[in-house]
Amino acid sequence: MYIKKKRSTEEVVMIVATFFLPLYSLPLVFFQIVKRKQKVYFTILAFIFGLIGYTSAPTGDLYRHYLEYFNFSTRPMAEITEYIVSGLDFVVQILILISAELSIGIQWISFLAVFVTYYIIFTYFIKITLKNDKLNSTNVVYLLFLLTLIFSQNFLIHSLKLRAPLGQALLLVFFSKLLIENRTDWKYFIFAVITHFSSLITLPIALAAKYMSYSKLRNLFIFSVFLIPFSKKIVLLFYDLIDPIVMMFPQLHRQVGFYVDGYWAFDYFSDLTTNALVQYYISVVPYFIVMLYFIVSRYKSSHRKVIYSYFILLNSVYSFTNIFNRFFTLAVVLGIFVIMIEYGRRPKIIGQKVVLLSMFIATFIYFGINILAQRRPLKIAFTKEMLYRNSFSIIFHTYSESWIDERVDKEGFIIGDSNKAKSE
Repeated sequence: MYIKKKRSTEEVVMIVATFFLPLYSLPLVFFQIVKRKQKVYFTILAFIFGLIGYTSAPTGDLYRHYLEYFNFSTRPMAEITEYIVSGLDFVVQILILISAELSIGIQWISFLAVFVTYYIIFTYFIKITLKNDKLNSTNVVYLLFLLTLIFSQNFLIHSLKLRAPLGQALLLVFFSKLLIENRTDWKYFIFAVITHFSSLITLPIALAAKYMSYSKLRNLFIFSVFLIPFSKKIVLLFYDLIDPIVMMFPQLHRQVGFYVDGYWAFDYFSDLTTNALVQYYISVVPYFIVMLYFIVSRYKSSHRKVIYSYFILLNSVYSFTNIFNRFFTLAVVLGIFVIMIEYGRRPKIIGQKVVLLSMFIATFIYFGINILAQRRPLKIAFTKEMLYRNSFSIIFHTYSESWIDERVDKEGFIIGDSNKAKSE
């Protein structure tokens, strides 16, 4: 049981160990999580992943955020304010402005993107396991579900992208409340949209889950599986219908066009290297495993309405990798939550252990490939200093403008990196 009580000696020792040796304390943290099942250890684990994200070198999108940071440090406030409010999503820019005004590095935003994501996942993992004794009765099952959720996240990319991960973390709260608590808390959805505008595309999921019947959503879900090969034509047809309306709002039209028209909607996928394509197809395997579970198992539950709605939307936009890529991991997490809720409660739902093992293997491979894909940024980052530095000294390590100029080119690539192919 997760009982709130006075800090025990073990908890204090664990916190101190994490402070001095964050990486080396990971095995002990997992041991305590399985043994004690207390929230403090989950928070420590989220902190360690956040600290790793904090050390990420400013490449790619993070490099562009650093340019904003340096720009905010020198520009007048009126000009900065005009720039921030001109965008449809501005939360991260406000956080960067705060960093510039306080003269602190923006690594804390990278920490926030990773820490918040895992903290939210762990919070709902705890809520579900508290209500399902079957998950607590076997430590192996408990640990496999936890590791599957951890491995489902590309946390190194979270630390670079910032806007999308923070927006998706807020969406995770929104949909988890709807899924687990049957409660619609719209403030999380609104904050998700102003954090990353693409979050708006998930609005039909909430509306369908709230107002459509289970049977209709189930039938539409099955039907949407057959729409995957035709998703490109379907979206373009729908876009042609709404385009005259969207054109009335130039800023909105530009953002929508970014996702359904031009290079990033179609052409960039054909420019990926063989390694990047392999990475992509491996990354979507967990999505199809989770979806297969909901196809072959019939279990009438209000929890499934959310995941059915989510799959319907993503199957409809599957060909648009720029959209699909941003949201399929959230579908995997929500799908795992539903599987956890149902685990062991319905004898007729066969193969749950097989599904769990399959998801664990698929996400583990996905997680490993993500680490390998980031090996060049990790090589120049001060992440390796976590092997011998304490958390305090890591937090006060920053990337200066001169450090970045020496190692990162004007496109956000590592200087001397021969592989500049887009992998995201």
